[in-house]
Amino acid sequence: MVGRGVHLFSFAILAFSASNNEFDNGSEQTRCSLGGTLPLTATGLKTGQWQLSTPYGYTCSEGSIAVTGLDLSKRFTVKVSNDSGCAGLFAIRPLAERLTLLSGGL
Repeated sequence: MVGRGVHLFSFAILAFSASNNEFDNGSEQTRCSLGGTLPLTATGLKTGQWQLSTPYGYTCSEGSIAVTGLDLSKRFTVKVSNDSGCAGLFAIRPLAERLTLLSGGL
């Protein structure tokens, strides 16, 4: 199962993704992600000629890993989970009609 969507609002871009994977060795993974970008001008901040936005994201993942490579009489699985997030700053500034400066960092 995979679900995805990107929505453009007047104040931000919002992206969502979810998936559930089953692998041939018996491992499974469930993952969901939420992220997007928010232009700082949408918050009322005056940025002059700079177009500034803050990209952000959050991902959670959980599942089980099938351990089969060991010489054991019985197969077993290990449960795993992970949560992660990020935020940053992205900047665009036109320098001339055909030249634009792009910069960003997380």
